[in-house]
Amino acid sequence: MIVALLLIPFVGGLLGAATSSVRARRGLVYLTYGLDFAAIAITRSTTAWWHLDALGRYLAVVSAVVGGYVTLFAVRQWTPRRRDRLAQVLVGSVVTLVLSSDLATRVDVLVVSYVLTGLATLALLLVTSPLGRLPRSSVLGLVLGDVALIAAVLVTASASTSLASLHEVSSGAVLMIGASLSALLRSGAGSPRSWVVGTVNNPTAVSALLHAGVVNGGAVLLIRLRPLVSHPTILWDVLVLACVAQLIWWAPLIRRRADLKGQLAASTVSQMTFMVMTLALGWPVLALTHLTGHALYKSTRFMNAAGSIRRRSLTPRTSPPSRGVGVVDLTLGVVVLVSGLVSAVVGGTDVAALDGVLLPGALLLVYRVRRRDPRGAMLLAAVSSLTILAYGAVVTELSRVLDPSTHATLPRAPWWSVGAIVLLVALVVRPRHSRVSVTPLGASPLARSAA
Repeated sequence: MIVALLLIPFVGGLLGAATSSVRARRGLVYLTYGLDFAAIAITRSTTAWWHLDALGRYLAVVSAVVGGYVTLFAVRQWTPRRRDRLAQVLVGSVVTLVLSSDLATRVDVLVVSYVLTGLATLALLLVTSPLGRLPRSSVLGLVLGDVALIAAVLVTASASTSLASLHEVSSGAVLMIGASLSALLRSGAGSPRSWVVGTVNNPTAVSALLHAGVVNGGAVLLIRLRPLVSHPTILWDVLVLACVAQLIWWAPLIRRRADLKGQLAASTVSQMTFMVMTLALGWPVLALTHLTGHALYKSTRFMNAAGSIRRRSLTPRTSPPSRGVGVVDLTLGVVVLVSGLVSAVVGGTDVAALDGVLLPGALLLVYRVRRRDPRGAMLLAAVSSLTILAYGAVVTELSRVLDPSTHATLPRAPWWSVGAIVLLVALVVRPRHSRVSVTPLGASPLARSAA
């Protein structure tokens, strides 16, 4: 049964490629992923290569949601041309391989699925490339990370190790370094010519699948391998520092992009780096929550990019009147803070760590909306409070269900550390507006230089 669960998206892609009617392909997508969700829900069998523990079931649901959503969008755009048919098969292959990584029960199965996902991604980028060739950044970003991972597994001789065991492998530091390098490169970190940013030239459905599904593989890899490695704490500290440096470096690059898809792509690198940082700090449930939210948000934003661009072009931009923080602003802020406090007290440290990330953004958003629309800010404060409470309840349940699967240990940093790092990065990369003086056109060169 579990093998059928894995193969359903691939078979659905094959059947969709052989179907010319858009209505028939749409119905096939509903059937394919409906069967996949049913299989995820009822499957209890375990094989030597794959199993459905709580973590695997959670990851499989996220992958199937993103895969079905993206495929449904793709069949409305792609034509019966041979290239589009092949792309549909490759999309199904990528979803199948991602599911195989989610449900792997041994290190070799996880690594092979992870590497094959990268190769299938390269094939999909090549088939859908408007230039008919692969960018060098895509090849280097995906292949170099896979080579580092394979080398680490071979050196540590951990290929046949069960992921469900708690036995640490020898030379765990080597395995951790290889997996961390692979995860960062898979997320596109390390270069402004990131392979992740380069995918904006491909069709929207392909970009959405890569940014909402494939890049999450690095986080899944680290979560699965984390219980098997024993290494000095300094390696985790180095990984945290590397992630913070990447966050600081990428924030200005996101703002410099003039195109919406480019901004979304650059933000993916930053978000995936943040996810790796939370794992290095010892908060796997926070990383999994972020993985889910990012996957659903980014896939939706990419597929609505065209409409967002049109709405942005038609929306007049006016400068809001400057005003200080008043009683209403403080009241709305207290409402949002109280909701975070309640959810943290009820949910525990995992929810508190999440609130440390969510609350500053929610407060800043309410304040900015308040400058333009006071009534809208009140509604936003109420919605934000309810969202924080609901999110806290979800994280509390995830912590209870996923704790045995993630083999969670005590976090390496206090609950406020994640939020503190995010605030530090935001302050460091905050844009500084310089004062520009305007000189009349008829002024002398000396006056212009003095101005």
